[in-house]
Amino acid sequence: MQKQAMLIVSQSGRFLAQIANNSGYPVWVADCFGDSDTLRVASRWLPINDIHNPLSILKTLLTLSNEDPCTLIYGTGIESFHSILEYLPKHIKLLGNSQHTVEKIKNPSRFFNILNKANIPYPKIKLTPPIEKKGWLKKSAAGFGGTHIQYLTPGSEYSNTYYQEYIDGISGSVLFLANGKNNRLLSINQQFLVNDPASPFMLGGIATPFILSHPQQTVLQNIIESLLNHINLYGLNSLDFIINEAGDILVLEVNPRPSASAELLTELPQLFNYHINACQEDHSIEMTPYPKNSSTYLHYIFARYNTVIPENISWPSMCRDIPLSGHLILKKAPLCTAIIVNSQLTFTESGDKVQNHIHDLLERR
Repeated sequence: MQKQAMLIVSQSGRFLAQIANNSGYPVWVADCFGDSDTLRVASRWLPINDIHNPLSILKTLLTLSNEDPCTLIYGTGIESFHSILEYLPKHIKLLGNSQHTVEKIKNPSRFFNILNKANIPYPKIKLTPPIEKKGWLKKSAAGFGGTHIQYLTPGSEYSNTYYQEYIDGISGSVLFLANGKNNRLLSINQQFLVNDPASPFMLGGIATPFILSHPQQTVLQNIIESLLNHINLYGLNSLDFIINEAGDILVLEVNPRPSASAELLTELPQLFNYHINACQEDHSIEMTPYPKNSSTYLHYIFARYNTVIPENISWPSMCRDIPLSGHLILKKAPLCTAIIVNSQLTFTESGDKVQNHIHDLLERR
């Protein structure tokens, strides 16, 4: 008997589509890119033209599903269109955190109030612009990927924005599986930023494992357990944090969805099924033992200039999110990603080497 289709909606649906397909599910995808490796596994695909337009996205999902029964799984971008989860028709079953849960986490006033009740440390925040701009960041409550974060300067206040104290430190994330009350910590990851003054906090790469001291690991585990005492999270979720100069861990935000760091778990092939089980009625988070993951780095490669993808490019096997031939990729837009395993170079050196190689291939064509 064929399994029910998975309807995937995300800024990029490629990874979720691949792991759902590997688990035997038919896959329908709505995303912003329509990359070749997404289309290879999706039997249906439609573009998201504006990820910040919930009504348009809902219409896209209705067209894509065509009234056929399916299960909806969302990824990156739900921060900006979670309101649609309240209006899903009966033939689309939600798998993941509810709209109510996502709204609580992505509403700054409600989220940081939860952290206060749970005694979870975080950088100072303000919901109105601070008088002294220096040392503060402005963040969109509906943002993702770091592109919405900027240094606060006079005259730079925007709507739907909150303000957070700038912390000079090392940023990371923790990926965990939850069933409402209990959790399994899957990985601790270090985050790297793109070297771009125009977008100083844009995510450029994620590496695992991020080696922390035992006390720091214990703090992270306690933070997740405290969080789950105040809000019910299901399936794969991630938590972003920063370590200040004193070694203290401060929470930045929670992503109530599968995050990009899940792709680093190359030795956990049942990851998609674990996500499903944790979200369904039995809420199981039982997992078979798995080996500690290899040193793995997910690197985002951005176009150095406006680029039309030529025919017959021999993309390296480590590349993912590969654009179709003939597509125009604008300068600084995502070109592809690369998964680098057990490199002898540092993470940033490995990423730079792959990025240079990709651009050399494009320039030679």
